[in-house]
Amino acid sequence: MARLKESAALVGAIEPAVQSTEEPPTVGMSIDTDTSETWLSATDWAEAFDAAATGVPHNEARDLVWDELIAILVDKHDGETEPLELIRSSLRRHEGLREAFARAWPLIEPTDLVADLWTVPAYLRRCAPWLSAEEVRLLQRDHAYRWTDADLPLLDAARQRLGDPGTSRRERTRAEALDVEREQMNRVIDGWHRQTATPTASGWSRACATKIFRPSWSTRRCCRPSPLTCWRDPSRTSSSTRRRS
Repeated sequence: MARLKESAALVGAIEPAVQSTEEPPTVGMSIDTDTSETWLSATDWAEAFDAAATGVPHNEARDLVWDELIAILVDKHDGETEPLELIRSSLRRHEGLREAFARAWPLIEPTDLVADLWTVPAYLRRCAPWLSAEEVRLLQRDHAYRWTDADLPLLDAARQRLGDPGTSRRERTRAEALDVEREQMNRVIDGWHRQTATPTASGWSRACATKIFRPSWSTRRCCRPSPLTCWRDPSRTSSSTRRRS
């Protein structure tokens, strides 16, 4: 069994093993959000998967594919009144889409990939079709994570091909935090524009409301004066006023 694992041919089973987790879905799905409904077709899936550059480790390429998938869906809303940033944020958080993508292009630990080869005979036969039925049987074991020196070449090859899954998780967490921040800001801005679209209850004009953060003489002319601006402190009356009295 050690001889089989140490052979260069078996290390070659890592590439098809990874490729089997990078196959786009062949069935489309509907993505329903609070503001819209979007159809994600099998062609869209395939286009997004093509964004994975050759030579980029699987777990790192996953972020590229996800960003392309979101971009494809956002493009379907071009020309709509809803801000594209809000649509993008909503799609990124869509549970159904996230689950479908996780199945289509999962994050994989190198140890899990190699362990599956030693515990799932059909998987090993698919990735190493040159092995005989007896060799496949010999390579199977009950405790897949009890590594030996013979496993090291395959584990090393899996690490190089897959990359660090932690990098993708950290990047996804950062991107989600930014999405939430952008959405909150967009909603504040959108609410502000709605408030300034018509005169306020106090009778201020739209021009006055839109300049509330940048007061000027024109703003004062279009706004009602505050009662406080008309009040004078008797103790600060000018001397000329006292003389006239």
